[in-house]
Amino acid sequence: AFMRNNVKKSEEYFSKAVTLNPKNAATIKNLIVVYSKTGRQKDTVSLWHKLREIAPQDPDVQRVFNAPAQK
Repeated sequence: AFMRNNVKKSEEYFSKAVTLNPKNAATIKNLIVVYSKTGRQKDTVSLWHKLREIAPQDPDVQRVFNAPAQK
């Protein structure tokens, strides 16, 4: 669904997957991408914080949270 740009279906599938396995970093990252593509900034930020809690050493988490502040 995601590869075909069916964002609504992608969100449905990834949301369900995160509910079933809330500590799966890859699934959370996919849902972050969907939320980001649809302008859901609050949800995107919330998921980044959740991901940081469960996978603080994840390279993407490190990149996001250790990036210099933008001006």
